[in-house]
Amino acid sequence: GADIRQASRSTGADRWIWRYIVRRADARVAVSGDLSREVRAFCPDVDVVTIHNGLDVPRFFSERMPDDRIDACLERRPFVLCVATFEHWKGHDILLRAFAAMAQLVPDLRLVLIGKSGTYEREVVEAIAGLSLGDRVVLIKDLPHARVLPYFERATLFVLPSRKEPFGIVLLEAGAYGLPVIATAVGGIPEIVVDGVHGRLVPPDDVDALRRAMTDLLTDPVEAARLGQNLRRHVAEHFAWRTAYDAYVHLTVGAISSEVASAQASA
Repeated sequence: GADIRQASRSTGADRWIWRYIVRRADARVAVSGDLSREVRAFCPDVDVVTIHNGLDVPRFFSERMPDDRIDACLERRPFVLCVATFEHWKGHDILLRAFAAMAQLVPDLRLVLIGKSGTYEREVVEAIAGLSLGDRVVLIKDLPHARVLPYFERATLFVLPSRKEPFGIVLLEAGAYGLPVIATAVGGIPEIVVDGVHGRLVPPDDVDALRRAMTDLLTDPVEAARLGQNLRRHVAEHFAWRTAYDAYVHLTVGAISSEVASAQASA
């Protein structure tokens, strides 16, 4: 994953160790083409295979507990959902500012932020207060994964405003529920979502572009439904976990065959 960025910033002995690990591996896999390019930039003399993460959709749905419910304040209300760890690079501040700029257009709309505790959660809480969104934002920390599913099921729109993203598996989860999504065109995200086909892509750190995209989809339910259904089919056809599994099996068999051939040649 994004550990390669830590490796790229390393110096001295740490950098030597990182490169030694990368070079000595029998195979190197990145979860997106974008991340593959980062690995090759760090170690130009190695081969890197891209195998996208997958989602086992039936198993994902089976995690849903029948008695789980969304927060009572969201019943019979539309809401925008973001599921992301509370870290600066996830872009919660941009989403909050975009939501504040268009919230009056849909007075009943709520914004739901669900994520693991992180270094940025205090800033998120302060931003909510600073934008006077205390009665419009529901913030939920450290919710078990299975209990997030009812929110996917009931959300009106899913937004991932990341400043960087090695892949973005949460977009597959939103897609499994047929949710229309808006995400930033960073990292591996464009390898999942084609703008205007499976969702909407906006530049990172662009409050106005995100505001416009949210407004467009919230006021055009036909287009939102089209994008959501396209993403659902796209996830099922191209990002099934079986596809990733088969790619890893093929890679492993190839690595073993190379080892055997090398051993026979040196015998």
